[in-house]
Amino acid sequence: MTPSSASLGALTALGSGGIDALLDAVPDPMIVTATDGTIVRVSKSAADLLGFDAGHLVGHILADVIEESLRDGYDDHRSAFLASSAVTGPELETHFVTATNSVIPID
Repeated sequence: MTPSSASLGALTALGSGGIDALLDAVPDPMIVTATDGTIVRVSKSAADLLGFDAGHLVGHILADVIEESLRDGYDDHRSAFLASSAVTGPELETHFVTATNSVIPID
């Protein structure tokens, strides 16, 4: 789902610490990226699931933690989603690589 301008404004008003606290309060693992796929925020549950320190992932491209054979498909999906005016994106299951090089499925 694409957030509204009002939602983005409210999140921005929270400030960096507030956004991080909000992400960490949500039980589902969440990774926030910029439109180019660069990771800008990682919830504690996402960092724990992948076995990385959240700060380690910030600044990396999300595709860096996707199984190599699926990276092109992810990039194509992300580009198509950004180019459309869809409110929500189609389901995409991919496989993430953890800090221990285990591969786990992620929707």
